[in-house]
Amino acid sequence: MKNNSKQAIERLKKVIMQDKLNSYEGFFRVLKGDMYSVFDCYMTMVGDIDIDCEMLEGGNFKIDISVVASHLKSPKTIN
Repeated sequence: MKNNSKQAIERLKKVIMQDKLNSYEGFFRVLKGDMYSVFDCYMTMVGDIDIDCEMLEGGNFKIDISVVASHLKSPKTIN
């Protein structure tokens, strides 16, 4: 009985970890798409957007976003 319980706990841990990884991948995919839309309004990008995430003490996140641009676009104003 103990062996079955340990196996069930291990399977549950694996499922939870996989769900957590999938949700982060989805989050960064959406964030990258949103950042592309924002940066595209201001610059011509060369290459892909790079997103790096680090978990800090206390559960906070540090997210670094970098992009290389060939030139900046003229600002557009609404009259």
